[in-house]
Amino acid sequence: METNLYGSWRTVLAFLPLLRASDHPSIVNVSSEAGSLTSMGGGTPAYTASKTALNALTRMLAAELRGDRILVNAVCPGWVATGSEIKQDVRPVTRILALVGRSHVDALCSQSVTAFLASPAASLMFSPACFMPALL
Repeated sequence: METNLYGSWRTVLAFLPLLRASDHPSIVNVSSEAGSLTSMGGGTPAYTASKTALNALTRMLAAELRGDRILVNAVCPGWVATGSEIKQDVRPVTRILALVGRSHVDALCSQSVTAFLASPAASLMFSPACFMPALL
């Protein structure tokens, strides 16, 4: 909770004066499909609960800051292979995805979606959502 929820919340509070003064203010939280109530399952309760809370915060901030023209969304980049996960995970699919560069493609897609959500082009999107790049 400290990082995924409170870290995001404190960052917004710290930057709120600058966001209000900006021509195209935007907040893009990095969430996870694990935080979605519709696809929730078992596995990692602390992580899942913290991302669910972040999704709730995203929706609340979107409603609260709409009057200030501050766009608030979340992006869910999907599973991204990091070095430690690749070394620890012995499943063949994990190593294959890492070898073919899947995590790199997902990261680029996530970066593109995040850049769009933070741009003036997304200024009319006042419906908070969690954008998930399509699986390759």
